[in-house]
Amino acid sequence: MANSGSCLCGNLTYTYEAEPALKALCHCSECRKLSGGAFTYTYLLPASKFDLKSSSVPPKSHAKKHETGMMLTRYFCPECSTVIYKESDAPDFKGMVILFAGTLDVKEDQVPKPDVEFFVSQKIPWVHGVGAGVKELQQFT
Repeated sequence: MANSGSCLCGNLTYTYEAEPALKALCHCSECRKLSGGAFTYTYLLPASKFDLKSSSVPPKSHAKKHETGMMLTRYFCPECSTVIYKESDAPDFKGMVILFAGTLDVKEDQVPKPDVEFFVSQKIPWVHGVGAGVKELQQFT
C-alpha cells in the first residue's frame, strides 16, 4: 500500500511503498532550528521506494554539515519552504531518504510511535519522553 504526503502548498507530493527502517524523534539544535519546533519526527526509507513529484517547480536543496560530522542535504519546496526530506552522506544512510513525518497526508491516529529519540541530552526540559518501548539516546549513536 502506498503512503503519500505533500508540502504545505501542494507543489511537492510524494508516495512511498515501504515500512520505515526507523522512526525517530530528534532533539538536536539543528533539527529544532530546521523545523521551528521542539524536535523533528522522521522516517528512514529506502530511496528506491520514495517517489517525489513536482506540479510546477522542482525542490530546492541546502547542504550543511551536522554536528556529528555528516553532511545533510535538505530538500524543500521553493514555493512554501516546507522541508520534505533530507539525505546524509554517512555510510549507514547510503540509499536512504530521511522523510519528515509531519508532511504525511494521514490522520493523527495513523502516525505510529517512534522507535528512538536522538539527542535527548539536548531535549527542551518541558518536552517529556514518548514512553515505554522508545529507546532514548543521549547523542546520535
